[in-house]
Amino acid sequence: MKTFSLALLSLLLCAHSVFAQTPESPHVVVTGEGTVKVTPNQALINIGAESRSKVSKDAQQRNAEAMTAVQQKIAAFGIPKDAIKTTAIDLQMEFDYANGRQTPRGYVARNTIEVRVDDLTKLGDVLDAVVASGRLRNR
Repeated sequence: MKTFSLALLSLLLCAHSVFAQTPESPHVVVTGEGTVKVTPNQALINIGAESRSKVSKDAQQRNAEAMTAVQQKIAAFGIPKDAIKTTAIDLQMEFDYANGRQTPRGYVARNTIEVRVDDLTKLGDVLDAVVASGRLRNR
């Protein structure tokens, strides 16, 4: 109660001095900072797939297959569809450079999703499943 009374008195004095100022009188500047600490109840995971091919359509198809496999693994943990959203999708031609000239190498397709995990007890399992699906795909 003492702290609250002192804070209120300080505010009243500051307010009084602000209203009583003339243009040449000094002024009062008040700043504050607050911190709130809470236990997390949600995690956001960004997952990306990248596929390459000489043909753009093949790169896109491979990328779609890889991301579908990832999303199926995520769904197996009971993550709802509305907790998964696409954040980026990209298709670019890649080049090799030799003797001052660029030569087309092929295409790279990328897809990134964001997954919201509301049940943090599932977070480790979801991450393990995503990593495992990436390892299996690259073999």
